[in-house]
Amino acid sequence: MTGFEIGRDLVLLALGVIGTGLSIYNLLESRGRGIRRVRVFAETAMHTYDNGEIGPPFLKVVAANSGHRDVTISNIGLEIPGKRVIATLNPDAFSGVPDTRTPTKLADGDLAHRFYEYTAISQACRDAGLQGKVSIHPFVVDTAGMRHYGKKLKWDASANWAS
Repeated sequence: MTGFEIGRDLVLLALGVIGTGLSIYNLLESRGRGIRRVRVFAETAMHTYDNGEIGPPFLKVVAANSGHRDVTISNIGLEIPGKRVIATLNPDAFSGVPDTRTPTKLADGDLAHRFYEYTAISQACRDAGLQGKVSIHPFVVDTAGMRHYGKKLKWDASANWAS
């Protein structure tokens, strides 16, 4: 074998490896397009007023469609230990920004949210017999029945958030 033939074979081998890698990537990418991907997270929201005052704190649970497929959300909520769910009784508690009505369809990149008063979360935990630090878990349920979870939060059930 000459040096030219060895070089040619190595180039062909490299092209074959690259082609195989791209084919596997394309296969995985096309399979991933059909999967529902919902990212769930929680953040604090507060009213700020023109006079410099700050309103009471709210926990905002957000669902974001991070996939290519449309997802219909049927519920947004908070789960406390024992797989119990905290219900929001006042859908317009955070005035000016109403909760997203469910069911709602989320296209790629769309968001849905629900607000919970800090005081109501602590009261719900105490009503459930929970004391001290507890884990609460933000979640979203899609119409296929799949429950998508966000990062667990440590919550002080005995805290008095009233200002």
